Amino acid sequence: MKLKTLTPTEESLMKILWSLDVFYLKDVLCEHPEPKPHQNTISTYLKLLSEKGFIDHTKEGRIFKYFVKIAHRDYKIFLIEKTIEQHFHENSDEFVHFLLDQNIIRNPRLKEKSINSKKKNKKTKGKGKRKKGKKAW
Repeated sequence: MKLKTLTPTEESLMKILWSLDVFYLKDVLCEHPEPKPHQNTISTYLKLLSEKGFIDHTKEGRIFKYFVKIAHRDYKIFLIEKTIEQHFHENSDEFVHFLLDQNIIRNPRLKEKSINSKKKNKKTKGKGKRKKGKKAW
């Protein structure tokens, strides 16, 4: 199943749903921070999230029991892969270098490996492409 990106409101609601895992509408209303939306608003979002494949439900008498289908971890992986694809030309090394350069990841050993890797790539770039004395054009 191909995941879809959630809107900020859907993602906020999903964070609550991921913490509950299995829930009823009243559970969501109890867990939602103030100001609490109307139950019809929550019902609409539950329907949308169900259509997107993030949750599903079973009927118990007159009410629905909902459950999460897509784990939070899987959605995080999807977002990271999408970010790498869209902003880093599908190059995960470039993504890691960016995180280290911006001090988003603070790991001295990784940062040192990243710097050494960049130096190594600069040294080997262009080697073996043309013979000595030949013009490149």
